[in-house]
Amino acid sequence: VLSVGRLSAEKGHRYLVEAAYMVVAGHPDAHFVLLGEGRERSRLEGQARRLGLGERCLFPGFRSDARPLMAQADVLVLPSLTEGMPNVVLEAFAVGLPVVATAVGGVPEIVQDGLNGWLCKPRHPRALASALMEALGNPRELQRRGRAGHGLVKRRYTFATQAEMAARGFREVLARRGT
Repeated sequence: VLSVGRLSAEKGHRYLVEAAYMVVAGHPDAHFVLLGEGRERSRLEGQARRLGLGERCLFPGFRSDARPLMAQADVLVLPSLTEGMPNVVLEAFAVGLPVVATAVGGVPEIVQDGLNGWLCKPRHPRALASALMEALGNPRELQRRGRAGHGLVKRRYTFATQAEMAARGFREVLARRGT
């Protein structure tokens, strides 16, 4: 299970570490890697130690090579309490990695529960753990949702598609102004 992002309170990693404890109890082979740096890192590492997660929950720090690591993960988790349109989700989908995320901000616009990922309530480690256990317990479903996420990125989030959408918006504004 991979998480990529700034280790700050609003990113919800404390709930992820708590969920990791529950997941490891049901999936003893599960490992969690939280890539990133931030004010919360030492607190999160302490929390993982207190829960006895040891080598099951790693904090390698910031890595500029997250994309190849995504290709090796089974699922990306985004436990945020607040979020805009998270690029990390699009990056995960680009490599066919399904996502477990909290339903905040713009996340539900790209992560569709049951289609390309799993959505759960923020601040609920039990819900996060449940979604992760479901994901890890069903490799075929992981693959299916990963393919669906990849298809979404190819259809809606390529540079060409985004440029055309922006150009269309500009043309509409100019047409309304009579210019």
